[in-house]
Amino acid sequence: MKINHTRGGGVRGCAADFPNRPRTEKELWDEEVVQESGKHSILDMYRMTEDGEEPGPGTVQPVTEAEALSSVGVAKLTRAHVEALEPLAEERWVGRCAVLHNATGEPEELCFWGFSGD
Repeated sequence: MKINHTRGGGVRGCAADFPNRPRTEKELWDEEVVQESGKHSILDMYRMTEDGEEPGPGTVQPVTEAEALSSVGVAKLTRAHVEALEPLAEERWVGRCAVLHNATGEPEELCFWGFSGD
């Protein structure tokens, strides 16, 4: 299942809405603007931060248990918590992610959000 949120609660269009989009990774990288300024998507992220590491450009920082507790009052996050977690993404070129759990408390999916680009 894909979660595709934007700030302000809107939902972004899907890839099918853009018929001229690159069809392969090579086509994407052949675009000079992509080479110079990134893709402005999750593709610009190249690694996860380690525990206690400060995030930097191109990194994804998992939500910590302390952040989950202070943001929504529970350590096991669900889809219902996604909107409340959005403010945790504060820096440009840094992503956030969270493990989302199902009704029985089992990990079910990953949610990524943040600012890649302008």
